[in-house]
Amino acid sequence: MWNNEDDIIFVTDNNGIIKMINPIGESKLGYKTDELVDNKSMLTFLRRDELIKRAEKLVKEIGKELISDFSILTLPADLGLSNEFEITLVRKDKTSFPVSITLNKTDSHSVFFPIEGYVAIARDISEKKKIEQELIHKLEVERKLSDFRLCLLSVASHEFKTPLNVILFSASIISKYYRTEDQPKREKHLERIANSVRNLNDMLNELLSISKLEKPAEQPKNAHFRPREHIREIIEENSGLLKNGQVIRYRHTGINWICLDARVLKHIIVNLLSNAIKFSPESSKIFLCSKNTGDKFILSIKDNGCGISPEDQKRLFNRFYRGTNVSNIEGNGLGLYIVRNYLEHVKGSIDFSSKLNAGTKVKVSFPLAVQEAYESNYNLKVEDELCVK
Repeated sequence: MWNNEDDIIFVTDNNGIIKMINPIGESKLGYKTDELVDNKSMLTFLRRDELIKRAEKLVKEIGKELISDFSILTLPADLGLSNEFEITLVRKDKTSFPVSITLNKTDSHSVFFPIEGYVAIARDISEKKKIEQELIHKLEVERKLSDFRLCLLSVASHEFKTPLNVILFSASIISKYYRTEDQPKREKHLERIANSVRNLNDMLNELLSISKLEKPAEQPKNAHFRPREHIREIIEENSGLLKNGQVIRYRHTGINWICLDARVLKHIIVNLLSNAIKFSPESSKIFLCSKNTGDKFILSIKDNGCGISPEDQKRLFNRFYRGTNVSNIEGNGLGLYIVRNYLEHVKGSIDFSSKLNAGTKVKVSFPLAVQEAYESNYNLKVEDELCVK
């Protein structure tokens, strides 16, 4: 048992000097027997900070003074109490590992260890600690996701009330306008309903994006496509969000052929574009530019809206955070949080510049995957402009 035991066995005198140590102890600690027996104290292998914490705990729980450093380990055993504790053992090469130690008194009449002193059995719990840390991490992730879902539900339920109430009110009012001359009033309420539906659609898109981000990350699904046509289609799909007189001007430069995850690109453009529209006044221009440099695809969106203060810029990518100057504008503070997470997914980057009441410019950059030979009709540099009103 002494030679084959997997646990480290220390046998010490009353002062903690090692009198016996089993072979596994020598192996795990990196010492030879003659270096330890009668030469080293068991305290040699312990960390001072952990001893101090154990001493403070013992004095508080047991209420007795410690007469020596070694009594920090032995006091409960001296009082006939259970004495099992976790601590770290330090090897000769200064590496360390956690152990669970059971320490008891022994005397010269002991059958196994006929020495006046103590016997300590130390079990390596490295694997146990690793599993514990993994479980703690998983529980923390689950807790954060649970808190996030509750917060998301709270925000969604709150944000959905306003447009739904507008729809309900306007729908009930329209039924009272049945005369021909009431057409302007009907159109006014129909426009309110349409705007509310658009707001609901925006929020649903953001919530769907968030639910996808909660899932384990997948590898980007890169494919070759023409960015100019792809982005034009996205702009057309979202033109219904434009306020009165607002204009989107789009321009692409460089080769009209890239290899990217088109789905991710669309999510990012939709969120950035809806922000630009939302925070810009009526009759304003929004500029969207895309550029293929060969190794990067760069997208920039510039508006002439309310801008972002320096204080708000520090927290801009926090979920549910909204600028202090946009409390009167519909939104839930998820757009840029979603954009940043999608960019992390494709190893992209984001940069922005903004001044209060002077607009905002956001630039995102995507590293391009290794591009295969272009088809001849796509290997063209283009520089044109699209204007959507």
